[in-house]
Amino acid sequence: MSHVLRKEEMKHTALFKNQRNRKHMTENILTKQQRKALWIISLMSFCWSTSSLMVFSILPTYMSEKLGITHTGIGWIEGLAVAAAFVTKVLSGIGSDLIKKRSPFILWGSIFSVLSKPIFALSSGLFTIFLARFIDRLSKGVRSAPTDAYIADVSSQAYYGRAYGLRQCLYTGGAAFGALIAMLILSFQGEHYKMIFFLAMIPGCFSVVLALFLKEKKKFFNSKKTFLLRKSHIQQLPFSYWFFLVFVSILMLARFSEAFLILKAKEIGFSLPMLPLVIIVMDLAHAFVTIPAGRLVDKCSAKWVLLFGVGVFAFTHYYISTIDKINQMFIGLVFVGVHMGITQGAIKTIIAEKTPKSIRGSAFAIFHLVCGFFVLMGNAIAGALSDVWGLAFTFKGGYTFTLLAFLVLFSLICWEKISSTSSVSL
Repeated sequence: MSHVLRKEEMKHTALFKNQRNRKHMTENILTKQQRKALWIISLMSFCWSTSSLMVFSILPTYMSEKLGITHTGIGWIEGLAVAAAFVTKVLSGIGSDLIKKRSPFILWGSIFSVLSKPIFALSSGLFTIFLARFIDRLSKGVRSAPTDAYIADVSSQAYYGRAYGLRQCLYTGGAAFGALIAMLILSFQGEHYKMIFFLAMIPGCFSVVLALFLKEKKKFFNSKKTFLLRKSHIQQLPFSYWFFLVFVSILMLARFSEAFLILKAKEIGFSLPMLPLVIIVMDLAHAFVTIPAGRLVDKCSAKWVLLFGVGVFAFTHYYISTIDKINQMFIGLVFVGVHMGITQGAIKTIIAEKTPKSIRGSAFAIFHLVCGFFVLMGNAIAGALSDVWGLAFTFKGGYTFTLLAFLVLFSLICWEKISSTSSVSL
């Protein structure tokens, strides 16, 4: 039975790779209408990230120094907010499939994002800042899966890489731009947190206007309704998928919020106007690496690329735990961005390779739920370590989890290599 399952999994992997490489990236394969739709959704992504990062690049310091929230409290706020985004991402993806429309979810996600910004400005304690952050991340969860699906709907399969690359490029650029705006305001106006929070509504409002121009066609959807997370689908998922989820679970414990990077930068000696540079440097490194890493995943084994990225992450955690100078922090931030650029696409590629197309939705739904839970736990642990032993121990904890994840992934690669060799010999 295990021999049959391994052969079936190898068959799906080979089929996925053949489909991905077929007619590799020809030019002029999208219509003018498709290109327009891709640019609209990508510009919306730019507005979303600009708005969010104007707030988030200074939010950890605001929570810690102005509202007096402990690092444990910040960890729980970030963990619960991000976990909510993961869970909502699953539900919105299912919902958009059921009603056969993406744009309502994208529109309402944009509206919720705008509504969260005044709450940040008016917050006075733990509950109100949590409410603002929760709504902000909830808005991302509502729009994320439908946005990804919309991009697939309006582009052809041969153009997926470039379509998602355009969106990711503008999203990352918007994040850097938002952090830059926050830095300039702090430099020239001083600690006007509330002004920044209110101004962050402007790019959010632009995204709402752009959402009104999104167009959909029914032909993008299958006429037959499908439901995710059926018991039969779960039973069809191969053992290697669950093995990979063990790796993902451990890795998510080390992927705590960038808020702790901002707090570490403040501890080292970053002035308040310099703090948005944490996001800018990290996102620029991320953007620089994303496209080459994607090409490497296409040409080589995604698992080996991912293993290298996790190794970079382990080194980064250990390095940041030992530093005490500003220039060293910049080096650490570059490595964080490099890790994200290498691993994000590789993880999704591996999940797609390991699962048949008919149950791939269920596989990704389980993946997002697992990520949500373990990111919550990772942030809670990071905050507790920081309050008890200091921020250095937060990153030492991240190093420990990342090293364990590295060993689990390496074990999976070795197990699959042995299994494939045994199958060939049989």
